[in-house]
Amino acid sequence: MSSSSRKAKNMNNNPIYKNPNSPIESRIKDLLSRMTLSEKIGQITQTDQPVHAGGGGPFEKATSSDWIYMIDRFQNAALESRLGIPLLYGTDAVHGNNNVYGATVFPHNIRLGATRYHYRKIKF
Repeated sequence: MSSSSRKAKNMNNNPIYKNPNSPIESRIKDLLSRMTLSEKIGQITQTDQPVHAGGGGPFEKATSSDWIYMIDRFQNAALESRLGIPLLYGTDAVHGNNNVYGATVFPHNIRLGATRYHYRKIKF
């Protein structure tokens, strides 16, 4: 087997980007060299709620465990993809996550009022 064949075989079986002991620069270079243009575009795309079935979550009145189940399925699909890149999932929940049924949501007035504790009342 030629050295280029061994290198290609090693590149497929033991990717540098998955080796936590390799330098980060090497890992990034290796991963980017393996990615297609579509995969690179996918990594910089932030999706909106229509990704969720029904628009606002797993379904109407979804509990925190329903959300966990949905996001775990997304994560598992990402990890089983060709490169196995983990998913970074986030939600905009400034006042509390009102997409989770039964969650506590803090209105602006309470949140803003809590920031108005006068500094002069604090004795140092």
